[in-house]
Amino acid sequence: MTEAFSLSLIFAYITIAYYYLIFSLSVKRSRGGKMEHVVKSIISIIGSFTSYLLGGWSLLLTTLLLLNVFDYLTGMAANWGEISSKQGLKGIIKKCVMWVWIVVANLLYLVLAKEGFDLSQVIPDGVVILFIINEITSLGENSIKLGINVPEPIKKALLIMKGDKK
Repeated sequence: MTEAFSLSLIFAYITIAYYYLIFSLSVKRSRGGKMEHVVKSIISIIGSFTSYLLGGWSLLLTTLLLLNVFDYLTGMAANWGEISSKQGLKGIIKKCVMWVWIVVANLLYLVLAKEGFDLSQVIPDGVVILFIINEITSLGENSIKLGINVPEPIKKALLIMKGDKK
């Protein structure tokens, strides 16, 4: 997707959300009221801006998001009784920084594309794939802590990824 096309798409989303907001504020509704429409408009503006920063939504991002949730939940379960709200917040912040790196990779791709380097989304997709591998590794480690019988090849792969070359 070219930068001009993606910019026009984001402006289209914002324009539609803006007019929806204006229209919804001018029309009285018997149920839900104006606040519901304001919230929906704000969510749509934030969603369109986020979509632009991430370079659109893809199966890779869906996979990463699901793995983020699974990893967080299994991490909490694996460390039950030892975990504090401070550790939980730190985990959420780490996940957010992971997504910031995806935004940075996409912005780098846009800059390079504008300068004539057509890399076909290689940089953002590569970053997402690396984070997916990281999440799978963490999910495997949490599964082992929980006492789940993980197949031996996966255990060996986890040891190699941690740097233990047994």
